[in-house]
Amino acid sequence: MRAVVLLALLYSTVVLGGDASPVAEQKKALAEQAREAARGVDEYAAYVALLQPMPPENLRADEIEPYILLDKGWSAITENGVWSLGKRSSMYIRLDEGSRPRQLQIQGAYFNGEEPTRLLVNGQLLSEKPLLNLTVDLPAGLEDSPALRIELQHLNPMSPRDLKPSNPDTRKIKFKLEQIRIW
Repeated sequence: MRAVVLLALLYSTVVLGGDASPVAEQKKALAEQAREAARGVDEYAAYVALLQPMPPENLRADEIEPYILLDKGWSAITENGVWSLGKRSSMYIRLDEGSRPRQLQIQGAYFNGEEPTRLLVNGQLLSEKPLLNLTVDLPAGLEDSPALRIELQHLNPMSPRDLKPSNPDTRKIKFKLEQIRIW
């Protein structure tokens, strides 16, 4: 039923919207509306089912929209990355039925100095190292899971305004996700 509601929302936005904005803007607005609608779905199960399976190559942040659901704790996606917001950031990646990914690679940068970040996958702590170019082995048993839930726990998020009072940016940021890959 929840998937039907999501699809109805998507249909009404695309077909009935009548907006003449460029296709890229419509896609971005549609993805944001779907993300907002998905926030009310338990564990995002219905939305995750609509994600495309991860391709085998590294994905840049501006390419992740159809493959990864950025859950709580993220800023807007830009072409060179997406900043974490606050102390926790989470995302979902759909797995193909019966697939068994073995490794996860995350590349990024830190605001105001590199720090260890706790990396949890499906609730299991896999690393407490900086995520500059980190590859970790994924735990066994993922072939029974429809998705990976990745959570990043940051120590000291700060806003650019905290460092320079004349800066208008008040977002509490720490890690900028630039690329991600599972295989």
